[in-house]
Formats: sequence, structure tokens, C-alpha cells
Amino acid sequence: MKMHSRMFLLWSVCLVHVESLTVSDFYPFGVGHGDTTMAANDDGSSPNISISTKFPFFNHQHDKLIVSTNGAISFLTPVSQYTPDPFPLGGDRRLITPFWGDLNTRKGGNVRYRETTDPKILERASTEIRAYFPEFYSFYSAWVFIATWDDVAFYGCSSTGCLKRNTFQAVLITNGLHSFTIFNYANIDWTTGTASGGNADTGLGGKPAQVGFNAGDGKVYYVVNGSRTADIVNIHKMSNVRIPGKFVFRIDSSEIGGGGCNTEGNVIITPSSGPMLGGQHLTFSGPCIEEYTSFKVKFSNTRYTLRCEKDSPYSFYCITPMFDSTGNIQVDIILADESKTKPFIGNYTICKYLYQIMYEFLY
Repeated sequence: MKMHSRMFLLWSVCLVHVESLTVSDFYPFGVGHGDTTMAANDDGSSPNISISTKFPFFNHQHDKLIVSTNGAISFLTPVSQYTPDPFPLGGDRRLITPFWGDLNTRKGGNVRYRETTDPKILERASTEIRAYFPEFYSFYSAWVFIATWDDVAFYGCSSTGCLKRNTFQAVLITNGLHSFTIFNYANIDWTTGTASGGNADTGLGGKPAQVGFNAGDGKVYYVVNGSRTADIVNIHKMSNVRIPGKFVFRIDSSEIGGGGCNTEGNVIITPSSGPMLGGQHLTFSGPCIEEYTSFKVKFSNTRYTLRCEKDSPYSFYCITPMFDSTGNIQVDIILADESKTKPFIGNYTICKYLYQIMYEFLY
């Protein structure tokens, strides 16, 4: 009863040779924080969990979800399958999988979850999303769901293998319109249960765990590099936001978007339009920004090259000059760090009147 399918979205991640997150870096979890703890089980799931707000995922709104012992959150049906088939999967299997593999909490560990609107948690989530997605500079979280697989063992582990444990967390965040997920990983010692071909002593080999998202239509999905390969044991050393053991994604639309930065390509300019008279504060996000990075920005219809300032490891800002024409223009950006320079390209719209800018912002 293992399934397949096709078409994908893939985000590359980097392997960083430093220590991963620790549990103290996770969102707070445990009985003392109001979590529900699932009974020890093998291939089990929570009941349907009614949630207090609609959660957007792959262009669908959901008012319930299900937490699986086997490292997944689903929205329509439980996940009892222990060997992860490659995404995409059909049959309305709409899945968020921080580590879909063959867990067995009868051999050790706990699965805990809760929804929360605690102001401190909402502020932390809002701050993280604004940092990793600078274009969402006004994002405020209204709801958070935290699921934690704490010190969990794998199916079929020997007395030696049962000492190997994984700890990871999925944090779902929404303001009702946009939604995001944070995956946090502390220790990852194993990838595979014995029913999936893994070794009882090491928890390695066979068909390893899968990390990603599945739309359930048999077409659209997203997988993190290393999924279903031996490399997934290193996911606590990987990241898409330059923090080993942390991944952040936007998940409300038909395409999964990774947070953080990239080393080449396009730039997101926020806001995307502004007045002909200039004087607008623009945030540029997309490129990875090092401590000593310098920035030069050239609008294609001006003779000026602007020098900009660093805002965060994921963004920098400039003030626009006065323009002598309106319309869509190309923006050329050069990032310089020590002896290396990196070109990026963005787009910006110059409007003559304020109502044009407001119309773009609203529609």
C-alpha cells in the first residue's frame, strides 16, 4: 500500500558544517505549555483536530488537521503509511512532512501538539516571517500550531538502535490570508525503520524519510534536497535560511516559496511601485547578504547609481531618486563582498500619481 506520482517544485538547500539547533531554540513545547501528548503508538495519528481559524495550504482553506506519529501533518485523511512514497501523491493526500518516516513511540519519545494565540508566540512567529520574507514587512500572525516529535525512536530498533533518536518540530503560522511553515531540527540520528529496509542497529539504509509538501492532486509538490536518500540524516545541518536545522516556507499558494536568500538571480523589491518624485524607502530581498557586503543599485532610466544600507542578513534598503519618466523599469543590483561581485535583477514601476500606487498596492 505504497504510492507514487509526478511534477515537482524543488528548493536547493545548503549543508553547513556547524552545530544544529538545540531544543532550546524550538518554539516552547510540552505539557507545561498546554500541549496534547499522543499515546505511545506505531503508525498512529491524532483524531481530527478542529482549529480555530482557516489555514490556507496549496490554495485550499482548512478548518481541521491531523498529526501523524510518522512525521507528517495532513488535512484530509490520516497518514498511517510508514514508508514514504515519492511526491507527488494523489488521492487528496494534502501533506506537510517535516520528517515522514517509520517512527515508533512505543520504543521511545513523544509526539505533542497545540494551537495557540498566545501573544508572545504570535509576536515571535511574526518577527521570524518578516525577517525571512522581507516583502511581508507588515505581516502579523493571528494563529500558530506547533507539533513536536520529541526524542522519537524508529520502528524495529534493536537495543542499540533504540538509543538513536530524532527531535524535530513543525510550526504552522497564518494571518488568515497567507500561511507559512517553520521546520526545526535538533538531533537527527536515524532515517529509516526496519519495515522500510533500514538497519535495526543504525536506523540507516533502505528507503529513508521524506521532507516536503504534497498538494494531493498527483501533480504539485515540493521536496527538500536529500529526501528519500541517505543524505536526509544531515537535515539538522541544512537550511534554506542560513541557520542550520531551520527551514522556512510560504505554503498558502500553488507554489511553495522558500524564505531566506539566494546567491544569484532575481530580487524582490518592496513596494514594487513608487512615485515619480522619488523619496520612497525600498526594501530589496532575495540575495544573501554577508557582514561586509556593499550594494549598488541602478534604475535603468536614470544616470544615478545608489548606495544602499544593510537591513538584515536577508535584505537591504535604498531611497529612490527623482525619475524623469514613468512605467516599468529594470533595476540592476551589484552586491560586492571582498573580491567577489554578484549581479541581480529586479523590476520596479514608476507612477505619476499617488492613486496609481494605491491601486497597485490594493489590487
